Amino acid sequence: MSSKVVLSVARRLLAGRREATTVVLPASRDYCAAAVSDSAKFTPIYISDHLEASKNFPVVIADIDDVASRLADPAAVSELETNLLLRGMEPMNFSRMAQDFSRLQRVAKKLEKLSEEKASIKKSNGEVDASRFDEVKAEMKKLSAEKYDLEKRAVVPFLLDVPNSLNGLTPASTPMRLPGIPRKGLPKFHFPVLDHMSLAAEEIDLCEKASKASYYLFGRLASLEMRACWAAQDFLLDREGGHPFHVVSSPDFVRSFVLEGCGVDYREEESELALEAGKTGARSTGNALHLVGSASLYSLVAFWIKNVAAKPDALPTSIFNIGRRYRALGKGEATGDLFTTRQTTAIEMLTVCDTAESCKEQVKQTVFLIQKFLDSLGASWKSVALPAPSLEKSERYKVSIQMASTSHPDGFVEVASVRDYGDYLGRRLMLKSDMDGRDMRNLHVVGATMLDVTKFMGCLIENRQRMDGTYDFSIPLMDDKEDGPKE
Repeated sequence: MSSKVVLSVARRLLAGRREATTVVLPASRDYCAAAVSDSAKFTPIYISDHLEASKNFPVVIADIDDVASRLADPAAVSELETNLLLRGMEPMNFSRMAQDFSRLQRVAKKLEKLSEEKASIKKSNGEVDASRFDEVKAEMKKLSAEKYDLEKRAVVPFLLDVPNSLNGLTPASTPMRLPGIPRKGLPKFHFPVLDHMSLAAEEIDLCEKASKASYYLFGRLASLEMRACWAAQDFLLDREGGHPFHVVSSPDFVRSFVLEGCGVDYREEESELALEAGKTGARSTGNALHLVGSASLYSLVAFWIKNVAAKPDALPTSIFNIGRRYRALGKGEATGDLFTTRQTTAIEMLTVCDTAESCKEQVKQTVFLIQKFLDSLGASWKSVALPAPSLEKSERYKVSIQMASTSHPDGFVEVASVRDYGDYLGRRLMLKSDMDGRDMRNLHVVGATMLDVTKFMGCLIENRQRMDGTYDFSIPLMDDKEDGPKE
């Protein structure tokens, strides 16, 4: 990685992390037509009250500096309301929220002045009436309690329930097919087709009797999985032109605050896998450990905030990891094939930029990069811009790159994707760029799954099937006789 870097503030805060205990705050129902969030009791990305901080660990403090001005701007409020409407989310009372944020600013200023007065009285050596000192202390205590209450009522609901802004390219309601012509067209069959589990029954073992989360690959599929990962590594490290990608070893586990910062409600049992309560803390504390896998957005974000925030002259900077990715099952969801298994092998990428313009350009470049890689694998694909209701709370724009499937109900399976997060993650997780000591800006983030190898194999088996129930693997990856990635 290049040149000049600065240690993230988050890293210093992490050094002082303490064990957490459960903190339950009353859920606010003032801002949403229904409830703000049934679980909106506490957020580890914004801890301000000293009692709460003493029981938990202020790892990061989300940036809310411009929220009050946004809520005071009718155009910005209209954009927020439209955002909720397009995403199919419950409306929120931003007028009431604006009043609380405005009051919060005034209270903070009063507290600052009183703090200065208190310090001045201490230095006066008795020249100022001691009763005034007691009055200042009492007033500060009262205002601090009001400040904490306002933060519970306004800041916490804003952080937990207001989604990222939408990119102007995001379709309103239906997916939009994007330009891009794959080298290989979509498959067509003139005989009854089979699913990949039937076609490759001898090469896939889902281990259903032993675990709902594991599977084994044999023969050609085991070889294909390795070769796909090698090919991805060589492709990213040997690129000609454009900024380079750096391979990293990121963690399989992340803390709850990382999930919260990425817009995921870690309290939900169906979000990400959490370890049983013990030394790591229960899920409800905001201090739990979650198994996400090294090839996940959360792992790469955790790697970034714990290490460095690059100087602008080093940006954009891209990292990637090849490894496992894990997910929890939804209610009633079963795992019966390579499309629904709880763990997959994947190549995950993360690019950080210092401006919105650079972020937009990196989205385009990353989409093209992945399409080119899929062409090199001999895959047939299509690219689709997902509509607002299909986006995660943290996403501004998402390009889903899909392969045809003969068994999936939709006829296509997502095997790769590119996501524009804007400065949403930077605001919430203290990802900053240092403007030569003059200013600290929130970094913009582009996340991408270059390839979900497990789903790719399922699609490839189905797309290469023959009438006799076998499938053809005469593709570039299997013709390559190399024993591993390039040095």
